[in-house]
Amino acid sequence: MSFLYNLCSSSSGNATYIGTQTEGFFIDMGTGVRTVLRFLKEAQIEKRAVQGIFLTHEHSDHVKGLSTLLKYLPVPVYASRGTLLALYEKGILSNQNRMIPLNGPADIGRFIVTPYATSHDAAESVCYQIQEKNGATAAVCTDLGYVSEEIEAMLSECSTVMLESNHDREMLRNGPYPYFLKKRILSDSGHLSNAQAAQTVRTLADRNLQRVLLAHLSEHNNLPALALQSSLEAVGENACEVYVLPKWGEGRRFFL
Repeated sequence: MSFLYNLCSSSSGNATYIGTQTEGFFIDMGTGVRTVLRFLKEAQIEKRAVQGIFLTHEHSDHVKGLSTLLKYLPVPVYASRGTLLALYEKGILSNQNRMIPLNGPADIGRFIVTPYATSHDAAESVCYQIQEKNGATAAVCTDLGYVSEEIEAMLSECSTVMLESNHDREMLRNGPYPYFLKKRILSDSGHLSNAQAAQTVRTLADRNLQRVLLAHLSEHNNLPALALQSSLEAVGENACEVYVLPKWGEGRRFFL
């Protein structure tokens, strides 16, 4: 059975494995090689089972482990053209790497992975819907800025959604960040607040959503309890499970 395992989720680093013990892929690689190899060993997943790495965008908390990991796992890297070009120009990717620009759905093993454009302040950021052939549909959506109608419609098809709940607005406004950074985070090209995430959860809980994994929490402008409370209130009486992903994976697999 396929599962989602989050290796890390915060403003410091993000990486998620989706698949089985025999085949799967990563979404983002914002952690080090030791963390990845330890996860594969503990999950009893051989290196050859990893079929690719999908990237949402080029910011360091999503790619800082990429170039080193590719020396150990020389797998294809899937991303938008803008993201691949940005990483190439930064020297994180080179002609020695197999880069696959995404223009639509990608067929990878037992999954169809489809990118959806997001408004984040990156070269060409995306989030992903993951459809298991003849199985469940999930999504990984962080660094959104806001939830577009297209993304909301896509999320409505999913039973499991990993969704950004980055900050508490009051903590951010009253926190230590400089004004320009606060303005960026609060903008439509920044990050989703707890309230924005909860509003999306409320809509999805009335549809197909069975489980939401709140992700990418700010270490300075949020608390897990605040994020959880906001989305639990939004779920109401709907039978939807709500979890907050920790900064570092704690061994929990969420089966799709």
